[in-house]
Amino acid sequence: LDQRIDKQIKKNWLFEFQVKFFPYDMDSITEDLTRYYLCLQVRQNLLSGQLPCSFFSYVILGAYVVQSDAGDFDSEQHHGIEYLRDHPFAPQHLQSPEMLYRIAAAHRLLQGQTPELADRNFLMNAKKLALYGVHMHKVTSSSDAEHGLGVYYGGLLLYLGRIRLQRFSWPRIIKLSYRKRKFIVIVRSLDEAQAERTYEFRCPTELAAKRLWTLCVEHHNFFR
Repeated sequence: LDQRIDKQIKKNWLFEFQVKFFPYDMDSITEDLTRYYLCLQVRQNLLSGQLPCSFFSYVILGAYVVQSDAGDFDSEQHHGIEYLRDHPFAPQHLQSPEMLYRIAAAHRLLQGQTPELADRNFLMNAKKLALYGVHMHKVTSSSDAEHGLGVYYGGLLLYLGRIRLQRFSWPRIIKLSYRKRKFIVIVRSLDEAQAERTYEFRCPTELAAKRLWTLCVEHHNFFR
């Protein structure tokens, strides 16, 4: 940390700050500025496609984005759907005219909400999304099936494509470890005849396995 960054890297890099811990209890965020930064991160995740959601969820979240950025609907300034293009809220290929018209209609209903309240309502709806705050990692099971293993405030989520197969809450997890490319999860079994169960996954690289383990430890310490 005492050395200049340009002395430590050999190529051109783009550095950016990102949110690591996504809280579920929005009342735990006491500072408006902190809530705003969290909103910006969630909005970026929506734009990049990292946080997928349904058509109607995009409409609801998009309306709160516009209310926070542009304020109350003003018929003299906000014409049709053109003004919405200054407030991106979803991947470009998903922003259909129908979606924009619905967002414009929903924006009219949010009259009187301050930016702070709009941000809070945005987060209250965003946290209901299945992948809100989930850091997804590609892993391979012992049967050579490709899975997504997500780390979030409540524990671990195991996905096969878009189907969630397992949820391991922090209280159920007995031990997490990694050895070379292997990532091992030992959990309390839901089967009364079996005290515990072990899940073993392979990560793309040894470094990926270490990063996954580190992220799990950090989330467990932060949210327990």
